[in-house]
Amino acid sequence: NRQRRWYYGSDWSPSYVTPMTSADDTTPGRVHFYTRMTKMDALQQAADNFIAQTAAENAEITDQTQQHRIALVKFAGNSSDSPGNNTYTYDGNTYNYSQIMSGFQYVDGNTSRTLQNTVNSLDGNGSTRADYGLAHANRLMNGRANGGYGDGARSYAQRVVIFFTDGQPTSSDGFEG
Repeated sequence: NRQRRWYYGSDWSPSYVTPMTSADDTTPGRVHFYTRMTKMDALQQAADNFIAQTAAENAEITDQTQQHRIALVKFAGNSSDSPGNNTYTYDGNTYNYSQIMSGFQYVDGNTSRTLQNTVNSLDGNGSTRADYGLAHANRLMNGRANGGYGDGARSYAQRVVIFFTDGQPTSSDGFEG
């Protein structure tokens, strides 16, 4: 009669653990399996991890022209060609603009912290206008962005857009998917 136990890893190489019984369980050696977080918290954590991983990979590449670069675009309500993290007021409510937050940057220890701080300054207010965000990303890639963002993506580099969203496309405050 084999006892069922919690583990992670593979069946042939398990690491056995004892789960916490609640978030208030302080028994030593017990593992917390869950964390409640908002969609914005999850997005920020995923983006922070991506930025940190990119910086770690760049640390192994000596030729800066071959290093990865990251730009940041947010998408929400109305579109703005001004760079930043700006908001607007409509009908007494404050909403985010869809706009470029940061032009392309080589990612190292210093710029990764700046990019992460920019991501962590995001606040979910407004629509989820993916079309505006992708239009800004396209302008960045093709060197047509306002604000002194340079010539866009390097012609010899693979161009990738990583699109983080809450999965609820909207142009107002209701679901339109």
